Amino acid sequence: VCRNRSAVIFPRGVQAVGNCAFTECTSLVNVVSSHSGSLVSIGSVAFSVTALTTLDLTGATRLQTIGELAFDYCLRLTEVKLPAGLQTIGDSAFADCTKLAPVEFPVPPTPMSIEKSVFTGTGNPTSTAIPALNCARWTKLTTIDETGVLHSRDPAGVPTHAWQHAHG
Repeated sequence: VCRNRSAVIFPRGVQAVGNCAFTECTSLVNVVSSHSGSLVSIGSVAFSVTALTTLDLTGATRLQTIGELAFDYCLRLTEVKLPAGLQTIGDSAFADCTKLAPVEFPVPPTPMSIEKSVFTGTGNPTSTAIPALNCARWTKLTTIDETGVLHSRDPAGVPTHAWQHAHG
């Protein structure tokens, strides 16, 4: 289904990308979400082991969930942009994306859950990942507990395992 496919363009009306939908599509370098206002979820392992270089999901304005391991082992991925309405990022969603720079999260309209090991093995150094998240701007943030769940007002309680083995 993905032999020689270099891009995926989400058409209007698509609400979900299923589990393993584009796994190991090693020629896939681009995902376009500019017209995907109806996309609600990206399933587990959906884009794992692809050649994605950047990921801009800001056009997916209704996106609520990125499943576990959704983008893991995307070894060329350097930049990720997320939409403001995102509610959950699953376990190890961006694990082992070794070139990934710190990810800037938009200010969420509702509390957000970042599951464990989301950035394990990435290029996100522990010392710079938190300023890049701009947590101080989040009015509804209190803590990020040991399981990686964002609560509401103190950006200091960041779980160390969220960026376990980050390089930098």
